[in-house]
Amino acid sequence: MQKVGKSVTKTVVTAGEFGIAAASVVVPAALMGQQRDGTPRAAGFVVFKSLYAKNVAMQIIHLPDQDAMKVHEAPPPDEIYWDNVTLQPEAKRTGRLFSLAATCALFVFWTAPVAVLSSFTEVHSLKQKMPKLADMVERMPSLELVLALIAPLLLLILQDLVLPEILKIFAKWEGHISFARLEASIFLKLAAFMVRE
Repeated sequence: MQKVGKSVTKTVVTAGEFGIAAASVVVPAALMGQQRDGTPRAAGFVVFKSLYAKNVAMQIIHLPDQDAMKVHEAPPPDEIYWDNVTLQPEAKRTGRLFSLAATCALFVFWTAPVAVLSSFTEVHSLKQKMPKLADMVERMPSLELVLALIAPLLLLILQDLVLPEILKIFAKWEGHISFARLEASIFLKLAAFMVRE
């Protein structure tokens, strides 16, 4: 037995059913009887010793019910997003639908907070809208410089920190099993927002 990652262990099993001599299964450490972090899951990752064995295992029909077991090429063990590994196909489809709906809704309504913050970037228009602020700026002229510097920073924080975190929540609903695919989904959503603006 060999430790691969934080909660991942590798062990050798015999896969005689497929005519394969041996393969390595990557499973959470909790399944191996170890008291480590991780949750037992009805999924595993198999690493084959030959390209032929891998191709045979990926192409054969394992069970009569095609939704009972899905075979995909696995990401590297440290890239596995374990929370989504055992999602049922219905849950993945529903998650994708909710993610798409939430992303579209955010796409439509995101302009409101951005427009409000961009109106704050012009100190001159702020002084016209808020007479008390204009009085404060007249008493302390350096406040105008501070406001001119802070307002674009708020817009940048909203665009570069808040939006990706919201999109990350939506992307997690889609059921990606690797962090690379999760990040790619976030990137595509973020690119759509950037192109629109």
